[in-house]
Amino acid sequence: RNLGLSDRVKVVATDAKKYRHDKPIDLLISETMYVGLTEEPLAQILANLAPQLAEDGIMIPEWVTIDAGLVDTGQISIKMDEYPDRRVFPQAYVLGPVEVLRLTRDNLTTVADFRLSVKQIPVGSYNLVLSSRLGLHEGSGLVLFGLESSVTAPFAMPGTMVIDDVSRRVSLAVKYELGGPIDEFWEMV
Repeated sequence: RNLGLSDRVKVVATDAKKYRHDKPIDLLISETMYVGLTEEPLAQILANLAPQLAEDGIMIPEWVTIDAGLVDTGQISIKMDEYPDRRVFPQAYVLGPVEVLRLTRDNLTTVADFRLSVKQIPVGSYNLVLSSRLGLHEGSGLVLFGLESSVTAPFAMPGTMVIDDVSRRVSLAVKYELGGPIDEFWEMV
């Protein structure tokens, strides 16, 4: 109403994971994401709404990644007084970050399922760190990443893993439902 668009905009208050639009969607914008695509249901919303896009419809973000890496637990605790939200700075990584999942209009999975090799990691205690990159629109070339937003900033996930001489010969397996809380979600395999 304030923008003078009330004759062209219809507001619908409903569950975006279930909503069915009555005609193809021209523009889909969803900022329903949290670190590592946890806590908020972006994947489920896009899985429902992206197939309803018009053939030339635009989805923003156009793509979203989950990037994963490992950080020495001691590096995290050094920063905890300054950044109690477990934010991690790029120089702290001992592995990665590497892209482990990319959501696009053609890949709308709702589960993150990946492995990281820990064969080259020194013996020690580590935290899994998740971050994201967002491709906003192909034509613009705009990509958000790193510390540019709270959605893309690297964060250490709960739980510490100890890598010793035995576990260095295996992989870290990570699996969780996108949009849900992260509790027990990794194991050494």
